[in-house]
Amino acid sequence: MGPYQNHLYETVKAVLALRKLRKARQVGLLVFCDAHGRPHGYHWWGDSFKTAMDKAGFTKQVKAERHLVPHSLRATANTILLDLGVNSIKVRAAMGWAQEDVQRGYTDTTLFDLDEMSAKMESAVK
Repeated sequence: MGPYQNHLYETVKAVLALRKLRKARQVGLLVFCDAHGRPHGYHWWGDSFKTAMDKAGFTKQVKAERHLVPHSLRATANTILLDLGVNSIKVRAAMGWAQEDVQRGYTDTTLFDLDEMSAKMESAVK
């Protein structure tokens, strides 16, 4: 199966899965909603992030010092996914970035596994 056919196949699979979810939840056009089929409120993501930070044991002081906000995770997620070898185009699509330069702004190269890269370089030159 070529790349175009694979993309088409995955798109059709996604559409069918979303239709099945919508039917199971009986929620009009909403896919991402609460257990009662209501849309998540404007502050849902931020509130969920705060709850997760609290459960992880981050104090108010640490959160303030490190400026931990939901937006903080975009750079970490992007960098980890790229380091794991995920296609950068797919990462940009998931994050909602159209341009490579935007993605580069969210890439922390200090988080890359440099030991693994140096080992691969060493084996390549042997």
